[in-house]
Amino acid sequence: MFPSYVCLLVKSHYHTNQLFLSMVIELQKRLSQPQSLMEDSK
Repeated sequence: MFPSYVCLLVKSHYHTNQLFLSMVIELQKRLSQPQSLMEDSK
C-alpha cells in the first residue's frame, strides 16, 4: 500500500483529467439510460 499522501498526489497530478472525464461519462450514461442502470443495480 502506498502512503495516502502519495495516492493523493498521484491522483491530483496524474489522474485528474481522466477521473473528470470518467465522471462526466458516467453522468451522461445515467442521464441517457436511467431505467437500464436502475435495473442493473437491482
